[in-house]
Amino acid sequence: MSLKLERRIPEWKKKEVEELTKLIGEYRIIGLTSLYKVQSFLINELRKRFRGQVVFRVARKNLIRFALKRLAEKKPGIDKLEECLKGPVMLILTNLNPFKLSSMLEKSKVKLPAKAGDIAPEDIIVHEGNTGIPPGPIISEFSSLRIPTKIEGGSIWIARDTVVARKGEVISDKVAGILSRLGIKPIEACLKLDTAYEDGIIYTSDILSKTVEEWLNELKDATI
Repeated sequence: MSLKLERRIPEWKKKEVEELTKLIGEYRIIGLTSLYKVQSFLINELRKRFRGQVVFRVARKNLIRFALKRLAEKKPGIDKLEECLKGPVMLILTNLNPFKLSSMLEKSKVKLPAKAGDIAPEDIIVHEGNTGIPPGPIISEFSSLRIPTKIEGGSIWIARDTVVARKGEVISDKVAGILSRLGIKPIEACLKLDTAYEDGIIYTSDILSKTVEEWLNELKDATI
């Protein structure tokens, strides 16, 4: 029965579990973060920034679960991470201090393209100047957003600085499209370390997100 079941498992899944087991086993800190509404652009940027220090690995929950079970003896208590595998998640692997890792991620904000439905974090301005875009149907898109334009030297120029979305407003599909064409990335985002395993201990986000000052204040209060 077990042999038949083994044969039903696709080879790519077996290979993935092997790779995950090896990878997780190589690092002291095993972190998890939710991928809910996380753009691939953000992950790619963080991979570049932390190359050589942190590994970001997206994998299916059930395959991560199998890998964690295999490492139960080598890393006592790591099976507790299974309880944190909710929704789409990504592994964050490193040998850095988990609190330092959490701080690094929260400080590493990345500028992202706006999508329809995003909330403008501040006034979004299309600045005066050459867009580098040749004249064409896009001129009517600028007009529909009341962005004044002119044609010079075979390209479209923005005639004056124009606010296309006020802080707190929902970004429309039209605005998102124009911003994308102009290469404007108004959305700031960062990854949050939701959970981290270290030497049998599971740290949750409420602990990892505390600053040094907060820890010192708690220690001070405890000694009073």
